[in-house]
Amino acid sequence: MAHRLSQADRRERTPKRGEIYLVDFAAAGGSLKKIRPAVIVQNDMGNEFAPHTIVAALRDAKGKSPLPVFVRVPRGVAGLTKDSIVDCAQLATITREQLGPRWGSLPAEWMTAVDRALVASLGIAFQ
Repeated sequence: MAHRLSQADRRERTPKRGEIYLVDFAAAGGSLKKIRPAVIVQNDMGNEFAPHTIVAALRDAKGKSPLPVFVRVPRGVAGLTKDSIVDCAQLATITREQLGPRWGSLPAEWMTAVDRALVASLGIAFQ
C-alpha cells in the first residue's frame, strides 16, 4: 500500500501520547480488521523504550450513540477528515511496525476527555 513506511522508518520513529496515526489493525489479531486512524494512549516513557504502544481506534461518528467510552472529535482537529469518535472500548497493543503515517496530535483538552473515557472503559476507580 502506498501509505506504508519502510521498516527502518518505523523502527526509528517514537510515537507520542496523543498523536494520531493510521494503524494496520489486521496485524494486531483483534476484532478490528482494517487500516484506520488511532490515537496513541500509552505513556511517553513506554513509547520511548518499548517496541510496542497502546492505541485507541478512531471511528466514523456518524450514527454512533453517545457512550462514556466515546470521545467525539470534529473534522479538522488533528488532521481528521471527518467527524470521528475515539473509541476507548477498542484498545490494542501494537508494534511500531503497524504504525502508518502520522496525521496529527490531539490537543490537551481532547486528551483530557480521552483520559476520562479510558477510566470509564477500564473501570478504574480512584479513592
